Amino acid sequence: MDASILYSTSQALRACVYDTTERILSAFEPPIELVEYITLPDFGQRVILRFELLGRRFASLGEADALESRLRSLAGSDYWATLVDNYDGQADYDLAQRLTQIGQALPAGFMQLHPTQHSERIRQDAHIVRDALDLTENCLIWEIEVPISARAAQIIFRIIDTGEDGEGFSSRRTSERVEVGELAGEVVFLKNNASFSGCVKAYFAAQERQMALSSFIAHFGNVLT
Repeated sequence: MDASILYSTSQALRACVYDTTERILSAFEPPIELVEYITLPDFGQRVILRFELLGRRFASLGEADALESRLRSLAGSDYWATLVDNYDGQADYDLAQRLTQIGQALPAGFMQLHPTQHSERIRQDAHIVRDALDLTENCLIWEIEVPISARAAQIIFRIIDTGEDGEGFSSRRTSERVEVGELAGEVVFLKNNASFSGCVKAYFAAQERQMALSSFIAHFGNVLT
């Protein structure tokens, strides 16, 4: 398979992201900007668009709920869209631990991963990246992150080492600079834990409840009861 067709960072998907983003920006108030897009090859083949507010923070998590619900409506079913968490009053908690709790609290059948127009090609990403990085089946491709901002232009491949449980970086594989076809970036190996499935489940739960992702994560103990 030709690694140059890697879809998640191809010009084809960049064009799709650009067109979708322009449509969202023209219809959305208050002003926002696209920070990055992310694909999840081994976790449902999703495309995530991450935006942030320009010049201010959320007045409340209630405002975040309303704005992110509107953002999802504009993005449509082929994308997940979120607003970067920038709410001053959010409770202090460890994100990885909170996502782990969500992963353990919600059943596996909770997620309904229906195919999108991007699913098949993103599924191919997993094979392309595994071949390029000589990965075994013990490694899951958590995400391919493609920053839009010039402040952080490097592509990041985050890989889960399922052979080592825990939090943080894998002790069995070291992070390194890599090339996948014509693409250069950094591969980061992470220990395996329930926070990864918890993150995906949180997207579904937040959307179902018309809450911002950050709002659901902050208050999931209350909304699940």
